[in-house]
Amino acid sequence: MDITWLGHACIRIRARTAAVVMDPAAKSAGFDMGRPTADIVTISHHHAAHDNVAGVRGKPLVIDGPGEYEIQGVQLFGIDMTMSGNDTDAAPQRNTTYLLEAEGVRVAHLGGVATAPTTDEAELLSNVDVLVI
Repeated sequence: MDITWLGHACIRIRARTAAVVMDPAAKSAGFDMGRPTADIVTISHHHAAHDNVAGVRGKPLVIDGPGEYEIQGVQLFGIDMTMSGNDTDAAPQRNTTYLLEAEGVRVAHLGGVATAPTTDEAELLSNVDVLVI
């Protein structure tokens, strides 16, 4: 497995069977991730720094929310880690944290999470090999 940081929260994971780009960033958000190729793209939440699917080459399958997925030998688990607003008037912002398993390696990508995980969320993340914050 090869893990490459492409800027901001964007990483590319290349496993033997598939390439995954997580949280692709747009140039308009101030980040240049290049034009990576992927089979799978994950989106933690909708913001230019996290959801630039158009900047990824190929015809990737886009995963945009909680759930369990198995694609080309890569297992992905999307965990809802919705962020509460900063004050009483702010609406919560949806964020999906992804656990990826491939080639015996577990990677957790927190996405745009802005608060500490709850005890239950931390338990889900406790057995990872690589944590992307």
